[in-house]
Amino acid sequence: MRMLAPLVLILTTAAMTACSPGACPDGADVAWADVEVLFTEHCTSCHTSALSGADRQDAPTDIDFDAYETARQDPTGTWTQVHLGAMPPAGALSADDKETIRVWYACETPQ
Repeated sequence: MRMLAPLVLILTTAAMTACSPGACPDGADVAWADVEVLFTEHCTSCHTSALSGADRQDAPTDIDFDAYETARQDPTGTWTQVHLGAMPPAGALSADDKETIRVWYACETPQ
C-alpha cells in the first residue's frame, strides 16, 4: 500500500505535465484572430460574458472566450480541457484546431 502513493504522485504529475501547452514552436504564426474564430464556433455558446445563469449551461462565470482579455486568462486550464476532450462537450475539436489553440497559448497568447 505504501508503494501506491508514490505511483499515484508520479502518474498525476505526468498527466499535469502532458496538459501543459508546452513550448512555442519556432516560426509560429498564430494570433488572436486564429483562435477567436474557433472559440466563437465551439465555445461561446456557453462561455460568453453576454450570458448569465442557466443560459451558460453550467459554464463557470469567470471563464469566457468572447474577448481577448478573458480568453487568455487560464492557458493551462483551457488547454487541459481541450487536450483531454472535455471541452467542447458537443464534440472534440479537430487535431488542427487543437494545435492552433495549443500554439496560441504556448506562444503567450499573441494578439
